[in-house]
Parts: sequence; structure tokens; C-alpha cells
Amino acid sequence: MGRLAGPEEEFYINYFQEPGRAEREAEIDVRSWLLGFYVAASADRGRPTSGEGTIATVARGTMLKDRSGMST
Repeated sequence: MGRLAGPEEEFYINYFQEPGRAEREAEIDVRSWLLGFYVAASADRGRPTSGEGTIATVARGTMLKDRSGMST
């Protein structure tokens, strides 16, 4: 079982370790998924506001792209 970041969050590492999970999400639109991931991980995005979360965690039941701050 992976480590928890909290009751509503899980670390991004667990997200990538679950077979097929990241691939299913990325394959919808690889270019936009990568762009969102890079923007979220860069300093260009700025600091998250309270409750917004970061690319380091994924809210349960959501996708990593939801943390990018970009609308797709």
C-alpha cells in the first residue's frame, strides 16, 4: 500500500506506480497533458493558493492534470 499524503490526497509517486493509471490519462491528449504537467512543476505557475494543492499530490478520484492549473 502506498503512503498517504492525507485522507483526501495521495503522493504523485503512487499515481505513477499504479500500472496504466498515468497512461490512461495522458493518452487522452498527450501534448496537453505534458504541457500541463511541466507548467505545474515550473516556477511559472507561482505558489498555490490555500486549498489549491500542488503537483506533488493528487486528490483522490481526480487526475493529475487537474493540478496543472490549465483548462483543457
